[in-house]
Amino acid sequence: MPANKSLLFKNNGVSSIEKFEIDASEIDYDAQLEKGLAASRNRTAAFNRVFANSFKKLFMSGGKDSRATLAVLMSVLGNKDFYVHSIDPKKVSDNIKDHVQKDLSIANKISLMFGLKFCELEPELPVRKTPINFEESLSDWQNDFSNVRFNFQPAYYSYAYDDAQYKVQFRGAGGEIYRGYWSEVFKRYETTYKKIQDDSTTVREDAGVIFNALVPGNIIPAQIYNSAKAIFADTVATMPGNAFLQKIDQHYNFLRHRFHFAHGNRGLRLGELMYLPLIDRHFYQASLCLTHSQKTSGKLVFDIVDRINPYLNLIEYDSSAWSQDQLGQSKYLQKASILKLPDFKGSGEYHPKILLDSSKKFEVPSISNSIASSYNRQSALMARLRDNLQFLSKHPQSKIIFNDKLIKLCAQRIDKKQGINSLVGKTESIRDALVTLDINYLSIVA
Repeated sequence: MPANKSLLFKNNGVSSIEKFEIDASEIDYDAQLEKGLAASRNRTAAFNRVFANSFKKLFMSGGKDSRATLAVLMSVLGNKDFYVHSIDPKKVSDNIKDHVQKDLSIANKISLMFGLKFCELEPELPVRKTPINFEESLSDWQNDFSNVRFNFQPAYYSYAYDDAQYKVQFRGAGGEIYRGYWSEVFKRYETTYKKIQDDSTTVREDAGVIFNALVPGNIIPAQIYNSAKAIFADTVATMPGNAFLQKIDQHYNFLRHRFHFAHGNRGLRLGELMYLPLIDRHFYQASLCLTHSQKTSGKLVFDIVDRINPYLNLIEYDSSAWSQDQLGQSKYLQKASILKLPDFKGSGEYHPKILLDSSKKFEVPSISNSIASSYNRQSALMARLRDNLQFLSKHPQSKIIFNDKLIKLCAQRIDKKQGINSLVGKTESIRDALVTLDINYLSIVA
């Protein structure tokens, strides 16, 4: 659902209702920021009362969103009612190990500074673990990610938790809603990004520039390609904002932020309830007052921390630190400079043991023969892809989209066994959409 709408469930059906008008000209930034802080802290306090006896942890990286979440939590809970948790570098692949190691190091330093307890052992919960086949694994994936993520990874188990006592995880997820998402992603395509004029009169033209860069026109019939580009431009043009970059970021807020919901679904099945203190309609409304450059610089997240615990903004981040200009605009820091904390090499009370052996190689957990023999991942993926391709090649609605060139491309991927997970996800999503269209058509005819 878009950020300003909700689903209303009644006995006679479901409807979409508008929660608030989106008109930045009538919004007071400081007033909405203060309302957001009050609402977030009140919800956190209420949440803590309801789950007073639950194990609670904050997932903390070296990023700015988790830092803002920490500021909210400490302003309500102090430093005793929750643990700090970070990713173990031993459990990730080598290509991201250095980044994860830096995250962990920063999280540990902050824990030491503020007397936070670092989580090393968690209570075991009675989670039911049931072996599943390939079809069930595919169904679970479709249910969680709703056709917005395509790199399908088959699983051997499903999980279910039926107890009333949940673990609680606080996360900084959602900060990109206030900073901008697609506009930052597009910066990776430097040549294309330079062609964006970002003027109120060039929205459709800019949308076409991005579409041409990201959608392969050489394998899609011209009529379909041009129709799809027009639909994309129309969609972007209807979004709030003055120019393309503002509008495309609202496109993420309206249509793509469902990613976070999937995290929540999976967590619940493991007995872990996720709470996101940064998700608040007042914060969202405040972000609408910002210029594109203010959003991408992270002004709102900076201001959240600045109003609650400004010194957290001085501690190093895993990416770029706040600029001196931003720090100079702080309402609460008298003298601002980036605080580079000294390396911590001891084994103090809160120092996580996982830091002491970070050089250990990541090893893929072994799977018992009885479970592994239930199906072979690669064989099952290949079989499903062939089945999807056969379905799509025969379906009358798909022939205009899934043409000979695309089928040939898929065949080449199959021969080379490249990108099979992604192809299964994408063809499964197209198939699912076509089946849904057929069902809707039959219900209308009936």
